[in-house]
Amino acid sequence: MWNKHGIIYSDKKAQLPVVEERNCSWRIYFTSRNKLNQNEGYFIDVKKGKPSKILAPAKQMLVPGNPGGTDSAGVMPVCKFEDKLYYIGWTIRQDVPYFNYCSVAEEGLNAKFKKLGPILSPDIVDQGYSGTICVTKLNNVYMGYYLSCNKWLSDEKGDVQPSYNIRLATSEDGIYWNKSVIPTLKLRGEEAGISAATVYRHKDIFHMWFSVRNSIEFRTNPEHAYTIEHATSKDGYVWSRDTKFGIVQELEFESIMCAYPAVIAYKDKLHMFYNGNGFGETGIAYATMELKDLC
Repeated sequence: MWNKHGIIYSDKKAQLPVVEERNCSWRIYFTSRNKLNQNEGYFIDVKKGKPSKILAPAKQMLVPGNPGGTDSAGVMPVCKFEDKLYYIGWTIRQDVPYFNYCSVAEEGLNAKFKKLGPILSPDIVDQGYSGTICVTKLNNVYMGYYLSCNKWLSDEKGDVQPSYNIRLATSEDGIYWNKSVIPTLKLRGEEAGISAATVYRHKDIFHMWFSVRNSIEFRTNPEHAYTIEHATSKDGYVWSRDTKFGIVQELEFESIMCAYPAVIAYKDKLHMFYNGNGFGETGIAYATMELKDLC
C-alpha cells in the first residue's frame, strides 16, 4: 500500500521525525546528537508534497537542561500540536541506563520554545517512565497516546532494557493530564516495546501507526528489531491491531528496522516520515499512500 521514496534527509543523524503543517511548508522536527552524545532538537522546513526539497538548513530549537533537572542528559521532540511541543527529557540513572520524562514546551516567536516541564510523571499507573506521545483532539478533549514503561528486562548480553506499551491520557488543556489504567496497545508474545504512535482520523475511523520490537537483539536482528505496524479504532479508546497498512521492509536502509512513523494527510494522500536502520543513522525516509486505499 505504501509507495516508498527513500531517504529525503541525511545531513545529520535524524531520529524520530515529527511533522507539522505550516502555511507554505511542512516543518519536520527531529533529534540529533551533540559532541557529548546528548539528544538535541532540530527542525527543517520542506516543500509540501515534495519533502526532498529542503527549504532551509537544519536549525537547532531545543537543548538539554541544567544539571539535576528532568532533561539534563538530552531532549527529544516527539509531537507538535497547536502551540505546544511535546518532548522527552532524558536523565541518567545508576540502576538503569537512563530515565525519561514526557514533557511540554510552548512555542514563541522565531521558533523559540519555553519549557514548561514534565506532564506524565511516575505514579501508580506508570511506575517507570513516560516517553513518546501523539496528541490529537476529540470533542474538545486532548487525547495523548503515550509510551508507558513499567519494567526493565535483561537482554542477550545481560544488560537491562526497558519494556513499554501505549497508554491513553486525556486533558482539557494539553498540559494537565489524566491517565488511563488500561493500556491502549498491549504487548504480544515476545514483544517488549511499543512506541512512537501517530494517529490520523479518516471517515470516522481512527488509524494508528506505531513501532514495535522484541526484548533481545532488537538493534541488530531484523527478526527482533522495530517494525512499523497499524491499528484502528471507532472511538479513539478501544483499538484493534491488524496487518493492513504497516511498512514492509524491502530497501537497504531499512533492512534491519523501521521505526518512529509520523503521518500527515495532504492532497488525497497520506505522507509518512520514518527512520530505518540504526534508529535514524540513515536519515529520514518518506513514503506515501492514497487516502482512498485507507479502508
